[in-house]
Amino acid sequence: MPKDDKRPPAFMLYVNDFCSDGIVEAMTTEEVGAYFLLLCKAWLEDQVGTVPDDDKILARWSRLGPRQWEKCKPAVLAAFKKRADGRWHQGRMQREYDNWLESKKKKQQAGSKGGSTTQAKLRANGQAKSSISTSTSTSIASSNSSSGSDVDVDGASNLSFSENARANANRLAGLIPCSEPDARSLVAKVSVLWDDGTICDDAVEQAIESFSASEKRIGNPAGWFYRCMANQCEQRGQNFEQLLKTTALPVGVLAPAR
Repeated sequence: MPKDDKRPPAFMLYVNDFCSDGIVEAMTTEEVGAYFLLLCKAWLEDQVGTVPDDDKILARWSRLGPRQWEKCKPAVLAAFKKRADGRWHQGRMQREYDNWLESKKKKQQAGSKGGSTTQAKLRANGQAKSSISTSTSTSIASSNSSSGSDVDVDGASNLSFSENARANANRLAGLIPCSEPDARSLVAKVSVLWDDGTICDDAVEQAIESFSASEKRIGNPAGWFYRCMANQCEQRGQNFEQLLKTTALPVGVLAPAR
């Protein structure tokens, strides 16, 4: 499937909101099914969160015949609003999409500023080479790091390790057992690259989702996570190992398991 940078591969379904929504509760089972199929199509449209005002298309997209669509149409389209552009708009989906775009923009801006600032500091302090030595070894440490307890990074004042990156590291440490130094270093690096937008949300989220689905069958979680991230980056034309080396964190990361 071709890469799509315009939107994530999935949209959020807030189950409590969906199930308690008065419009949805008024739908029959058939109408709920048609509505959900139209939501999926709306997510894929160029104008995200909208569907065309075309009964033939909507009947086909909702997997209903023309007569059945005419019967279900009022209840289903009650969850949309027709606007001046002649399309049916799903407000909640559009707001969520706008929030995602804003978050993506901020990460890209932060990454551009943070990357140039970090490199300038490293050059000024003569630390570009020493940062990869064992003397500046960074640790994501706690009394039980593999269970996802609070992450700490030594020497963070010299690194681009924001609060958001720290939160990312905590999340990853709670999912990927990382008691070994190399594994902790890997999680720290991915967290920084994720935060500054170098590695996109989709790549990390897909790795996390895949790990959650296969956790019981994975013997070496850290090695598996490395390979999964490398594959995700390769699909996006990125070299994962080279990305890891661009961080100010130690370069001695875990090698792919054989």
